Formats: sequence, C-alpha cells, structure tokens
Amino acid sequence: HYEISTLQTTQDVASDDAIIKKILEKKEYGVLAAVCFHVAIKGKKDDALSLFVAMHRAGLSVANIFDFILMPTLKKISDTYAINKISYQEYHLARYSLISAILQLPPSVIHRSYNNKTIICTSLGDDEHDIELMAMVTLLETEGYTVLNLGPGMNAESVAQMMYRTKPFAVCIHLSAGTDTERLITNLVQLQEAAKTTSTKLVYRGQIFQSKRVQTQIPDVHFCVTFSDFLALKQQENILNVGKEKQETS
Repeated sequence: HYEISTLQTTQDVASDDAIIKKILEKKEYGVLAAVCFHVAIKGKKDDALSLFVAMHRAGLSVANIFDFILMPTLKKISDTYAINKISYQEYHLARYSLISAILQLPPSVIHRSYNNKTIICTSLGDDEHDIELMAMVTLLETEGYTVLNLGPGMNAESVAQMMYRTKPFAVCIHLSAGTDTERLITNLVQLQEAAKTTSTKLVYRGQIFQSKRVQTQIPDVHFCVTFSDFLALKQQENILNVGKEKQETS
C-alpha cells in the first residue's frame, strides 16, 4: 500500500526511483496515475516530468507511460472538473502542466535511430484536444520518425495539400468523440483520395473512428485504440486494422 494523500508525499513518490520501480513491478499503475493527477492540478510540471522520466528509467516504455498513466490522469482531470471537485483554473493548470512535461520528455528517454520516414500529425475541425496530439507526436519522434506537427484544428483540405507537397509515409489524426460524424466522413473521403495519390498510410486515433457509421461509409479506416498501437507503424509496411485483431498470415 502506498499513501498518496498529501502533496509532499506525491512529490516524494514522483522523484523516488526505488518506489516507482516497486510500483511498476506490481503493475499498480493507478497509484502512479494518482500521483500524476495530484502534481498536475498543483501545476507541478517539473514533478510530472520527473515522474515520467523515472517511470521510463524503471522500464516503462513511452507508449505505456501515455496509455497507463497519462490517459487515466486526463480522464480523472476531466471527470473531477465535471463534478466541480476542481476549479476551472485547476483544470487548465493540470492540462498545461502535463503538456509541458510531454514536451520536455524526449531528451530524457531512449530514441530509436531515424528511419527516414516522415509522418504528419494533426487533428481536424474544432478539435482542440492538444495533449493527446502532443503525446502522439512525442511517441512517434522517439520511435525514429520525422514528425510534421500541424497542430490541432486543421481542415482536411490543408492536410491533403501538405500530403501532396511532402508525400509522407503516414498521416496520423487524433479526434475527440465530439466531432460531427457527417463532416468527419466528408473529410475522410478527401484525405483518402490524397492518400491514394501519394501512397500515404492514414492512421486515426479517437473513439469516433470506431463508430459503425464511419466504418460503413469509410470501410478502410485504420485506427489506433492505444498509443502502443502506433508502434505497429514500425512493424507493418501495410497498415491494416491497427489496434484491432492481428492480421492473418498467409
């Protein structure tokens, strides 16, 4: 059992490699997510970064840090704000503390050698959820890709133009669940046309991409459920059903 009720204690955990290693050995990720939450709402971005770095030193991959620690922390921040347990200011302070930690993470983690492949990362329309986008960029950079980060809120026409101009290996798009489905389908059709012309792979992350309507209208949608699913980019030249069932071998 680990006590995390006070800020002092959470700061100690965030900077104690031995404690973090023991927690990870027991796969008690919820404890570390709770620590991450507490330092984030206090604006302790350096402690959040120290926690991420310590977890990586203890053997947790960048993808798993984002899947097991970052995403549960973001959910708790949103859920806690929704029931008025934290203020509007604390909500934004927490999110931007985590963004700062993510941006500062790359120099402190192991990088794969560059693979001469370029990936465009963005979100479409009104989606302004930039933490997940920044995490996606950070993960792909540490995996050896050159990432062109267009930022959140792009339109499909601009992304398609960048595809024609740069002919990237892949385009990775994150969207939140609140995106309008009909507009999304229209955008995906436009992107698929550009992808065929430029031989670019399209990979999507976000719950809305799992919608039956989206999958019916755009049958070749490939989506990532977790950050770990993005690692399939390194293993599959032909990306099919990323995050779904494994491909059948012929």
